[in-house]
Amino acid sequence: MKKKSWYAYNLADDGRSATIRINGVIGSWAEGRTIESLDYELKWAADSVNEIIVRITSFGGSLAEALAMYGALRRHPAKKVAIIEGVAASAGTIVAMAADEIRIYANASMMVHGVSLVTEEGEEVEDAEAERVLNASIVETYAARTGKTPEELAECIATDTWMTAREAVAAGWADAVIEIAEQGAATSATAASPLHAIASALEIPADVLERAEAEAATPAPAVPPPENAPPPATAEATFAAQVNALAVAEGLGDYVAAWLLDGGITTAAQAKAAIKEAREVRDLCAFANAAGRAGEFIGQRKSLAEVRAELINARAAAADERHTDTHPRVQQQGQARQAAAKPAMSVDSIYAALNSTIR
Repeated sequence: MKKKSWYAYNLADDGRSATIRINGVIGSWAEGRTIESLDYELKWAADSVNEIIVRITSFGGSLAEALAMYGALRRHPAKKVAIIEGVAASAGTIVAMAADEIRIYANASMMVHGVSLVTEEGEEVEDAEAERVLNASIVETYAARTGKTPEELAECIATDTWMTAREAVAAGWADAVIEIAEQGAATSATAASPLHAIASALEIPADVLERAEAEAATPAPAVPPPENAPPPATAEATFAAQVNALAVAEGLGDYVAAWLLDGGITTAAQAKAAIKEAREVRDLCAFANAAGRAGEFIGQRKSLAEVRAELINARAAAADERHTDTHPRVQQQGQARQAAAKPAMSVDSIYAALNSTIR
């Protein structure tokens, strides 16, 4: 019988393998994963498992949290296998380095870089000594896993170094490419790929996406495996592919990134429920003659109740404005409600938050 904790931990039927997901912003309770939640799951797995699968789709976050996660995974006696499903960037790669084996899907990508110190408001902070020390921590972590020299790594992290799956394996950042399984009808050519959705939301460079998609479509030439090599990575349906298929089936393929980057969505059932609510949000907006706002609400992950209240407030504000000659005070209140209804989040603000600690 499978067991599941309050977060994202899954125990296989044989009790010997556990799966942990690292999705979204590293260091965020609301939008990703924290060291506290990871520690909790590792305690569950301590007595029974001999293998931990760490599935990663993360654009990064807090360097301190990522280093703590790295240490927690390294301390666990089980074999760790990291599987990069969509993107492992910035602090996400630090967590991946804790694995004994790193596998990456053919249409996924990796990105490494150094730190950039900023305030909570996003203003840059000049502290050369702090950057030197933090970058040394990054280099030390990468060197232990890749075998690269400090000089090589210093050059890599001096700028954003993007890699497709095959480039990452060739350069020693990962061990094996997982070839993409043949897609069924639900994920046919009419469906946007999960990587494409994430790339669009998080501004992954277009040339990296193009290289990844081209390489994914061209299987690597067969070569004899080295002696004592681990078994080849199998083509399995990724969590990202499952979410993508569910979204496309509801005509919501453009919003896949909103669910993949939500750290609170870790199972297909949770994704299905979220997508169902998004469909209801879309239908409500159409009924309220506000179809143009559906994308805004879905991208911000607003609940059906929140959307209903916001549409009612917007309609009330519009009615107030039509009576400016007799209800000046109501007009001001309506404008205030309308201003309060404006979204507080955007892709740009999420992107800035992702880079608030590690550049």
